[in-house]
Amino acid sequence: MAFMTIDLTDGGQITIGEASEGGFNRQEGENPSISVRFNIFGAENASTAYLALMNYLHENFDDGAGGIANYDLPLDNVQLNSTANQFLYNADCTFQYRYNTNASSNSPNDTNSNINSSAYQMPEVEDADYSFDTTGGSAHIKYGIATLGSARYDGTTPIDYGSVIGPREDGGADGFDIVAPTMNFQITLSLPKTWFSLPYRLAIANATGCINATPWGGYAAGCVLFKGVSARATWMKWTNRVGFVQRDWYWRAAFSFEAAPIVTDVVGGASLVKRGFDVVSKAYASYADPTTGATVSVPEQVDIIQVYPSYEFALLNLNMPS
Repeated sequence: MAFMTIDLTDGGQITIGEASEGGFNRQEGENPSISVRFNIFGAENASTAYLALMNYLHENFDDGAGGIANYDLPLDNVQLNSTANQFLYNADCTFQYRYNTNASSNSPNDTNSNINSSAYQMPEVEDADYSFDTTGGSAHIKYGIATLGSARYDGTTPIDYGSVIGPREDGGADGFDIVAPTMNFQITLSLPKTWFSLPYRLAIANATGCINATPWGGYAAGCVLFKGVSARATWMKWTNRVGFVQRDWYWRAAFSFEAAPIVTDVVGGASLVKRGFDVVSKAYASYADPTTGATVSVPEQVDIIQVYPSYEFALLNLNMPS
């Protein structure tokens, strides 16, 4: 049989043909069989070589019913072998009937004894998964929401520190660690093995440590932080239409995010909006209290500062669950 070139979906080409010497053997008699050796050149790995071979057999040895046969004998076995050339594989294909040893006869005409027609089993792929937790993050703050009460040990009038937490004589503040409202969530998907192309890997690398530039997934701009992706190759196997087990793999990838709410405030008559991952910076002015002589720090200016770069999350090609 002449050589044939198979075009692959990734743009490469694999050449398949019968071996020139000893490539075809036919056995007559009560249990006829045919053995054919094929050379497969151009495949980068065994899985690609096997899939290309099966496509070739389906195209050139179709039995008219969706199966593979040669001289009316169904395909029974495929043995794929590697060679010294990393891009050359050979495959020994056997065409013959298999018989059930419990049948009353071992004849191709006895349909009850022919067990070549195996049921087709679809490959099993894990479903998409979405998980989240709202156990919160932490934040170090130097001022509180409000001062609810003050008293001095000497009975004098308390100093108004402007809700500063742990004011120091140098004008600084000790501050306090609090639980901040955040939500961590993961989107876990099963993706084709061609999904993580070089441009896409660069895209997710550039997006890691970025906030959403525009509204995304129901969140306002600046309220979602992309923390990266963890991916692993997962193998699957299935039974094809002629009863043989095939193997291939796909990516199981978990995309991690953190979300935080918008906080608004009014300072000196101006409305300020802090998005989820912006930082509030306060400048303080210090003066000596005229009664006690103590150094007092009071907020003089508030700045909302963006610390994470922005990225267009639509480029991640992810669908948020509803």
